[in-house]
Amino acid sequence: MWLNGRVIHEVPTEGILRPNYTGDRRSYVDAKLKEGWDQFFIKLVRKGSPIEAHFIIAGSASFYHGFSDLMECKFSWEL
Repeated sequence: MWLNGRVIHEVPTEGILRPNYTGDRRSYVDAKLKEGWDQFFIKLVRKGSPIEAHFIIAGSASFYHGFSDLMECKFSWEL
């Protein structure tokens, strides 16, 4: 995963898709967003079976509650 052109997270092996509250850092990364638009690039590698993935932007409070009011997104071809 890249944020504003910088690699911030990589998962080298397959694993179970699940929320991660235990802090093993396999399923999440702490990152700081800048004011205004931030650009995320997520690369998924398909290995013969359907891809299972999720992407959530959340705060740093207990249980990392997701921000449900982030409604705007643009794809790179729309910029």
